[in-house]
Amino acid sequence: MDRLTLVITLLSSAFLTAGLLVAGVSLGYDGWVTIVGSIIIALGVSLPAARVMSVRIKRLIAERKQPITRQETIVSRRDDPKH
Repeated sequence: MDRLTLVITLLSSAFLTAGLLVAGVSLGYDGWVTIVGSIIIALGVSLPAARVMSVRIKRLIAERKQPITRQETIVSRRDDPKH
């Protein structure tokens, strides 16, 4: 597991765990089973998704051979062929 996958996993699993905890408590389920269950579900969902996102990000970076310059980020309307 690379560092990017780890960072994405930690961030996404934290948000998913919080959402699942809020949903579980609002439905009336409280206790350690709800907490542990939401952590396991969040990690199980976020780990494969983080791996896919990490591979896609690295592939996009590898395809781009030149560094991004400031001039490329500024898009002018007169350079646009549609106008």
